Amino acid sequence: MNRIILSIWLCCYFTSDGQGINRFTLENIWQQGTFRAKTIQSINWSLNGKFYTSLVPNLTTNKQDIIKYNLVNGGIEDTLVKGHLLKTPNVKELNIDTYEMNPKENEILIATATENIYRYSNKSTYYLYNLNTKVCLLLLNGRKISDVTFSPDGKNIAYTYDNNLYYLDQQKVEHAITTNGIKNKIINGHGDWVYEEEYELSKAFQWSPDSKQIAFCTFNESAVKEYELQTWQDQLYPQLYKYKYPKAGEENSKVNIRIYEIETQKTLEIPLNNDAYIPKITWTSEAGVLCIVQQNRLQNIKQLLHYNIAENKIENILTESDSAYVEINDDLYYLQDKTHLIYSSEINGFRHLYLYNYHTKFNKPITTGNWEVHKLEGVDEVNKKLFFTSNEKGASERQLYSINYEGKNKEAIIKTEGVNEIQISPDFKYFINKHTTINQPADFSVYSINGRQIRVIEDNKLIKEKIALYKPAEIIFFKIANSNNQLLNAWIMKPVDFDSTKKYPVLIYVYGGPGHQTVLNAWMGANYYWFQLLAQKGYIIVSVDGRGTGGMGAKFKKSTYAQLGKLECEDVIATAKYLGQLNFVDKTRIGIFGWSFGGYLSSLAITLGADFFKMAVAVAPVTNWRFYDSIYTERFLKTPQENPQGYDDNSPISHANKLRGHYLIIHGSGDDNVHVQHTMAMINALVSNNKKFSSMIYPDKNHGIYGGNTRLHLYQLMTDFIFEKL
Repeated sequence: MNRIILSIWLCCYFTSDGQGINRFTLENIWQQGTFRAKTIQSINWSLNGKFYTSLVPNLTTNKQDIIKYNLVNGGIEDTLVKGHLLKTPNVKELNIDTYEMNPKENEILIATATENIYRYSNKSTYYLYNLNTKVCLLLLNGRKISDVTFSPDGKNIAYTYDNNLYYLDQQKVEHAITTNGIKNKIINGHGDWVYEEEYELSKAFQWSPDSKQIAFCTFNESAVKEYELQTWQDQLYPQLYKYKYPKAGEENSKVNIRIYEIETQKTLEIPLNNDAYIPKITWTSEAGVLCIVQQNRLQNIKQLLHYNIAENKIENILTESDSAYVEINDDLYYLQDKTHLIYSSEINGFRHLYLYNYHTKFNKPITTGNWEVHKLEGVDEVNKKLFFTSNEKGASERQLYSINYEGKNKEAIIKTEGVNEIQISPDFKYFINKHTTINQPADFSVYSINGRQIRVIEDNKLIKEKIALYKPAEIIFFKIANSNNQLLNAWIMKPVDFDSTKKYPVLIYVYGGPGHQTVLNAWMGANYYWFQLLAQKGYIIVSVDGRGTGGMGAKFKKSTYAQLGKLECEDVIATAKYLGQLNFVDKTRIGIFGWSFGGYLSSLAITLGADFFKMAVAVAPVTNWRFYDSIYTERFLKTPQENPQGYDDNSPISHANKLRGHYLIIHGSGDDNVHVQHTMAMINALVSNNKKFSSMIYPDKNHGIYGGNTRLHLYQLMTDFIFEKL
């Protein structure tokens, strides 16, 4: 595209204020896609590490193609699958949603017509495409299935359907591993709602490395109470959707672990305490030995159990406990020496990596310091080196480092400020880095493993140039002291034409939930543009990470234990007090906005902090933790039976009588996560106390409140409310 055409194209998206300044609008943010950055989709490495494949939009055919790239020079080695040519007798043309290459790299599983179920789960129609014969085979007559996975040897394909676990053999004959699955009673091979939401356990089965067994979880949710969602969807009579949702203090699913033998077609049940949580199962490097991660209900004890199939024996190899709770993460890697594992823990106050000998029980720290490991990115067993991202440069940062097993020779590989997301090649010679900052959208580059940039895949130059034409305000990081003189991380966005002699209204953006951060040197997506729109209208935007948030160590994060909301609210009030003392802030016009946990804090701020906040917008808020799910809520508050005051003292419902400012509460009626019950209960409390407020319910919309024109309408609603009330 030449420069003249590009200029004309850009101009059609600009809205000027008559003074030559291009204005951000809700339409160009949410409707026109003016600032939509490019991304790299579905990266799959080749086994030799020299190539990778990616799902790429074809602008000519309007379909997705699967392209194979040369890692170093970026050349297209092959178009493996042309989306517009994939035709079957049943479907004219296929839209490729996701894909998976088999271990031999000669077959591709292609997911189409995908339907989302909950946050991480979905179901799709699958095709198997043979790269040698170019034959595209429709699997199971188009039946929509979930959790579809090749066996490590590529011969079989496992999946779940209607609460049962199956696999297809090489002849594509279907074998039922389980047959007792019943909706809202028994689930095989797939997590129940709360496991999926809180442990991210959607696919609840694992192939053994030798492809001889499948270990899987069975959830008996018969005793779990149902929640009913009423759906309208332009029907004459509303429909009821019922699913099992264990609220705090209520019955959970009973979980069993079973192992299915492919050759004998027999199933072995592992004797476990099925009242405990099983957030993770994974095969060790020893043949026939399964690792089971187990937690007690209060989640303050974690055990790693080894089950040996041949000996029919369970051994507890590691126990970790905490006065508050023990985190679950994916940093669990078994070395091939069949003796050691690498894992991360907060046992010394900050999340760090450890080398553990599970035979001698000797635990050796690999990383140390008053900073946190964010993620174990890879383990190079040949060179006895591991790679990790951490916030050693600051709580808001994520850089890549390497270190050896002994905790020596630590090297900073990626030093660039911002957040770096890493995908390392199987041979540990290269990696792809997605880099963002709070002021810049993503760029994607290939690096050698020593940190030398090989090439840029996508730098989003056009979007960055387009943003610059709107003269955006720079977001600047700073610190705020709370009432205990603890320094809290924060950022501020001021209008570009900022005048320190004027008084400005302030909108505080908050999330504030345990372990999360909004004050992160990472691109925040569409909210960045919305905040810029508000700044262009003369608002200052501030975000703060109070006590309980991540990046600052276990003591800071777990200080909110058993009193969720108390310290977090104190810190947002302290933020409002601090801002109100600045000579360029109008302390009578401070508002707050948050979604989910942020909506909870916004609701507390406008009630408990009524002296300091004029306005609050709460989207999909928790208003009473008694209504929320068992795993999340009890992790931070214990059960309601053990800690009733922790639930009630800091519920916005308990403080509805204190509301004085302007309050807008918004919810999707189809929210399966934070039920609309929370908003209805808050509305009842406000009405009982004769309080004025505004509300909006989006019919059938889930926790994300999106689809069609919904996001534009939602942000127009919130923007108008802010303009009118703040």
